[in-house]
Amino acid sequence: MTVEDSPVEILSATDPLLNFPNKIVQSDFDGWVQERGLYFPSEWDSKYKTVIASNDPGEKSLAGGILYCNYGRGAYVYTSYSWFRQLPAGVPGALRIFANLVSAGKLRGDVWDVGRTSRSARALQSPLTHSTYTAGAVRSNEHMDRTRRALGLRPGKKNRRHFLARGAGSTLPS
Repeated sequence: MTVEDSPVEILSATDPLLNFPNKIVQSDFDGWVQERGLYFPSEWDSKYKTVIASNDPGEKSLAGGILYCNYGRGAYVYTSYSWFRQLPAGVPGALRIFANLVSAGKLRGDVWDVGRTSRSARALQSPLTHSTYTAGAVRSNEHMDRTRRALGLRPGKKNRRHFLARGAGSTLPS
């Protein structure tokens, strides 16, 4: 995909990979820079799942941009999308999707093992989803303290208020 505004089709909106830790929606593919991705596979083993498809204008849709499967105690993820361009550019949707990919190791069938989410997944989850806090999905001050520690910030009641008032998105580097 050489056109950054190429259309993206969500093939399985209910798939856990598109729902944890962030709910991925069509708008997460807005604002991408340069190309969307390169070297999309045309075939893969039936053990792999695919969740999105995209194509350049006038070309056939390619569904192999993100492939994943359970492997041992984790997951194997293959992606053709250009994260090396999107992440440094600070594309919000790309950051949210990448956090989900990092969290894929907790997938077991159709259920996420949320209770044992890795520290890196928690650190990625929190600053990327302001709605996590405003929607009340995070109900524990303890979890927010762990998140702040993972981000290198001091935990505590005063800091929790400051973090919420500023909005989680403001903790991302510009």
